[in-house]
Amino acid sequence: MSRITNKWALLLMLFLAQSALSFAEVKLYIEDFSIARGQTAEVSLLLDNDKAVSDFQVDVILPEGLQYVEGSVDKTSRVGGRSQTVQASDKQGKLVIVMSSGVSNNTIAAGTGAVVTFSVEAENTASEGKKMLSLENIVISDINNASIATAEETQAAVTILGLGNCTFGAAVESLEIGVDEEYQVDITLDNEGIENLTAISGTLTLPAGLEIVPGDDGKFIYTDRTPSPLTFTFPEDGNTFLLSSSDNTVILGTSGILFSFVVKATDALAETSEIKLTDLRLAASTGNSTPAADVTIAVTKKVTPVVPGKITGGEGEVTTDDFTQALDDFMNPDVLNMDSSDPRFDAYDANGDGKIGPGDIMAIFYLSAGLNADGSQKN
Repeated sequence: MSRITNKWALLLMLFLAQSALSFAEVKLYIEDFSIARGQTAEVSLLLDNDKAVSDFQVDVILPEGLQYVEGSVDKTSRVGGRSQTVQASDKQGKLVIVMSSGVSNNTIAAGTGAVVTFSVEAENTASEGKKMLSLENIVISDINNASIATAEETQAAVTILGLGNCTFGAAVESLEIGVDEEYQVDITLDNEGIENLTAISGTLTLPAGLEIVPGDDGKFIYTDRTPSPLTFTFPEDGNTFLLSSSDNTVILGTSGILFSFVVKATDALAETSEIKLTDLRLAASTGNSTPAADVTIAVTKKVTPVVPGKITGGEGEVTTDDFTQALDDFMNPDVLNMDSSDPRFDAYDANGDGKIGPGDIMAIFYLSAGLNADGSQKN
C-alpha cells in the first residue's frame, strides 16, 4: 500500500512540476523605440513562446505624452485562424490588449516574433527624453485554455525626440583654397526620427577674401532633400536666409547634405579664417521651433610656392616668357628697389644673392634655357 501511495505522490509531483513549467519560457514584450513629437509610430507586441498559445491579455502602460491611436491595433501573420481576434481599449493611459479565440485549434504556434501591432502618437507638447513603457497584468492561455500563467512584467524604453535632436554640420570641417579657386561647401542636417521639418533659417558669414559664386538658383544649391516648393529667401540684407514653403512642404530624408554653396577666394583672403553659420533655427509642421548649434568651417589659404625666376607667377619651370617679362620689369625702378618684404621678392631674386639687380636677369635667362641660375648644367 505504501508503494502505491508513493507512486501516486510522485506522479502528482511530476504533474504539478510540469504545469508550473508549462509557461516557463513565455515572454510578452516590446522593444525600445523612438518617436518624434507630433508623429506616430507603429509598435510591435512580441511573444516568445515555447508552446502554442491561444489567448492572452496585457495592460500596456503608456508614458506621459504618448497616446494610443484609436483603431490601430491589428494581429500579425503569426496569429492563425479567422476567429482569433484582437481588441484594444485605452483608459487613462492604460491600454488593455486582449487576444481571444473561441476555437481551440486557432493558436499562435511556438516561436518568436510580433503577434500584435498598434500605433501610438507623441503629443506636440510631450517632453523630450527617455521614458518607460510597461507591460503589466500579463495573462496567457494555452491551446486548451486549461493552463493559465501570469508572465513576468516587462518594460521598454521610449525616447521622445524633439527638434533639439537635430544637428547641422558640414561635409568637411576644414578646407584649403587658393586665390581664384572655387570650392563647393556642403551643409548637412541630421534629423534622425524627425520627419516633419518644414523650415530652417540662419545667417551665413564669410571671411574677407571669400565670396559666394551664384548659380542658376541663386546663392544656394538645392538638393533632393529640398523639393519644390521649398525655396531659399533672404528676408534681410546680407546673408540671412530662410528655407520654407507656403504649404508646409517637409524636408526629405533624415541625414545627408541639405544644401550647398560655392565660394571663390581672392588675394584679400587671410592665411587662416572661418566660414560660419549662426542663428540657426528649425521649425516643424506642428508649429514647434528650436535653435540649433552653430557650424564653423576652418579655411586655409593655399600658398603657391615661389619659384626663383618664375616672375610671371604660378608653378613649374622658368620659361622664355619669364625672361621676356624680366627685360621689361628690370627697367622699372620699383622692381630694382624692391625689398625682401615684398611678396614678389623671392621670384625676382633669381640668383639668390638677397638683392635685385642685373645678375638676376642673367639668372632668369639661364633658368629659361634649362640651366642652373649660374649657367651651369643641371645634374
